[in-house]
Amino acid sequence: MILVYLLIIPLLAALFCSLCLKASQWIAAACLLTVFALTLATYWQGESAASLEDLWLMEFQFHEFHLALDGLSFVLLIVAELIAILSLILVAEKPKEQALLLFSLAGLFGILLSKNLLCFFVFWELALLPVYFWVLLLGKERKNFAALQFIVLTQLSGLLLLASMVALYQSTGSLDLNTISTAHLSRSSEFWIALGLTLAFLIKLPAFPFHTWMPILFKEAPTGAILSGFMIKTGAYGILRFVLPIFPRAATYLAPFMLFLGAIGVLYGAILAFSQKNPRKVLAYSALSHASLLLMGLFSNHLLALSGSIVLIVVHALASTGMLFAIEAHFGLTLFFAMALLGLPGLGNFVGEFLLLFGLFQEHPIAASLGALGLVLGAAYWLRLILQLYYGTQRPNTLSPASVAGCTALASLILWIGLFPAPLLDLVEPTWIESQAEPEPEQDFELNFFEGDDT
Repeated sequence: MILVYLLIIPLLAALFCSLCLKASQWIAAACLLTVFALTLATYWQGESAASLEDLWLMEFQFHEFHLALDGLSFVLLIVAELIAILSLILVAEKPKEQALLLFSLAGLFGILLSKNLLCFFVFWELALLPVYFWVLLLGKERKNFAALQFIVLTQLSGLLLLASMVALYQSTGSLDLNTISTAHLSRSSEFWIALGLTLAFLIKLPAFPFHTWMPILFKEAPTGAILSGFMIKTGAYGILRFVLPIFPRAATYLAPFMLFLGAIGVLYGAILAFSQKNPRKVLAYSALSHASLLLMGLFSNHLLALSGSIVLIVVHALASTGMLFAIEAHFGLTLFFAMALLGLPGLGNFVGEFLLLFGLFQEHPIAASLGALGLVLGAAYWLRLILQLYYGTQRPNTLSPASVAGCTALASLILWIGLFPAPLLDLVEPTWIESQAEPEPEQDFELNFFEGDDT
């Protein structure tokens, strides 16, 4: 039942922040520290599941409002909470932004804890609202266009997710992860449902060619750190949780197409990042390149690549958030996070990229070579950006002491993961083994798009 409190507390705190303006800073801080402590206590005590049977919604009855905490969701919750604590510094004395931060955190918690697709969909949509209002209320000169583009594409993602849910419910009679993972679907049903879910998650990842909402949003939204830090990682999480383990045959069939999109995105994002002069746009296209590499790792059909993808989800969230805080404001931290993002050995990104490319090379050497080329270009555009910002220019360090302390904590965590990755891998190992479930030999996936055959 504690897991339910992780959803309720941020929602109530968001409400109180909007009502009690003078105390909003203390309310938000107390909320974040409370949910951080609850997350640690819940995982250590082994209370990893919460369910409410027979949840009534209007005239329809949905069984098993199912929340659960495993190694992967625990790690991502901790990362999200750390980034939210740092982001609170950015929105100090801004009650509206604090309320939006907590509201988005509640949606994110629901996404990471849901083991039922209906719950997942509700929180998926809930998490989008704060980002839309951030852009609309607090954006710059092109905020209306940025907000419109964001809401159109993300609602397309929601429609694909909803259509896939309806098809899955008609085929299995359930939306609970435990039930649908053992259901027997026809080949055509499995393919179309898996395709719909994958496309929905690709828009949020975002992967090429669904990335167009991200660069302008990074530039226009003052809360880009929050967006970059964890909201876009939910696309990769959705693939890990709801596509790979439930539809292994369809995922194997889709893999060549996903690798193709990933290879294009890695190079396309790197080339565009190199051509940009705006630091936030460089970070946006760098995120596209990393998301595309992540996509290749997820569909690589190799355990090492999958584990590298999970490490990359974590460390890229930390490094990109730190970069958005430090860039143009603190030379030392900007340099550190740039080195982390380009994959310097000894830092966390290097571990994720090495495992991903090593595993990918075992199965798809050409795709791995293209991914490695994208990383080489990544080193070029980050070094170019550092020279552009700081070479021959005296820039005072304007980052506040609190922000310096928060970014230093993120940097320390990135360094720790780079030097000692085993604890992180041990935490998420059961999840990525489950996500790499392979079909039995007699279940080879020979697709007939419209055939109703159950074999």
